[in-house]
Amino acid sequence: MMEDPELFEEWLRKTFVEALEKKKPLKEYSDQEITDTYEKALSASLPKFAEILLAKIKSIAPITLKNYREVNGKFKEHLWKEWGSAFDLLEVFLESCFEVGNEFTKKASFRKL
Repeated sequence: MMEDPELFEEWLRKTFVEALEKKKPLKEYSDQEITDTYEKALSASLPKFAEILLAKIKSIAPITLKNYREVNGKFKEHLWKEWGSAFDLLEVFLESCFEVGNEFTKKASFRKL
């Protein structure tokens, strides 16, 4: 799937021009005729395109998710193997900071009363 909207639009325009050329040579169309036809075709076909795209996404979702989860799982496994103890220390440090901050907030709010 194309991630860059400009690439997608370029592909869409190219496909449109190819379809026009099947009817008659491109030089026989005026610029305005091409623009009008493109806009009309786009507005008529976008809802159908969205339906097709959604159906395609749904049909490939199981395998896409399976592949993503497999790769992500392997990455996390490797990450924890290499950096797990450092992550544990960071987590303990963060929790300690939260506790100190919480105590400070409690004491500071009692002083205001």
